[in-house]
This record gives sequence, C-alpha cells and structure tokens, in this order.
Amino acid sequence: MGNERRTPDRGRWNSQRKLDVVLRLLTGEELDAVARELKLKPERIVEWRDKFLATGQAGLKSRETDDRDEEIRRLKAKIGDLTMDNELLNERIDRLENGSGVGAAVDFVAGFQARAPKWMQRAGLEWFYRLIREPFRMAPRYL
Repeated sequence: MGNERRTPDRGRWNSQRKLDVVLRLLTGEELDAVARELKLKPERIVEWRDKFLATGQAGLKSRETDDRDEEIRRLKAKIGDLTMDNELLNERIDRLENGSGVGAAVDFVAGFQARAPKWMQRAGLEWFYRLIREPFRMAPRYL
C-alpha cells in the first residue's frame, strides 16, 4: 500500500502536480510507466522535466545577496551623483574662466564701470544704459 500512488483526476495540470510527476522521474521511475499511469504523452512529461531542470540550473547560477550588494548599489549611485556634480562644476569653471556667466558684475564691483541710475534698474533698462554708454561693444550683444 505504501507504494501506491494516487492518480490525479484528469484536468488541468498545475505547477504542483507537474512537480510531483517530474520528481517521480528524477527518483528513478520509468517514464513510460508514469506516462501510462497518468494517461499523458511521454513527450509532455519530458518537456516538464527539461523545463524544471533548466530553471533549477538558472537558480544555481545566481549568487545570494548580502550586505555588500546594498553597499555597492549605494556607492554606484553616489559615484553617479559626484560625476554629474563634477561635470556641472567644470562647466561653471569654464564659463568663469572665459568671462561669460558673470556679465558686468565684476566690472561693477571693481568700480571699472558705473551702473545705470536706480530708476533704469527698476524699469529693467540697465541693458539700454550700457548700450548707450558703449554702443560698439554692446550693440552686437543687445541688437
């Protein structure tokens, strides 16, 4: 009696039922005997066994994760952030070294150039004041 196997009712084969059949083959039962008992084509059972073995092999290829994986992920993100920050800083340095990006601010602070009257600054006409004061230098920029 202990050697008897319950024949599953005919119908849909869920993953657990397929696993039971595959394990029977892997424990040494004959393919033809199992196929006859379950009224299945041997090719179908072989297909289940092959899929089972392929997924099992794929599972063995992966390694277990540990605390190092989280640290590696965090450090990769940090490297990405630092790389972007570095590129932005290099662009800013290039702009400052070429004199662009600060406009006339350095000249105003150093006292080399006078600012427009306050009423022109409030009206947003400082560019016009600079154009009138230095037409040859400012005309290509503003016009």
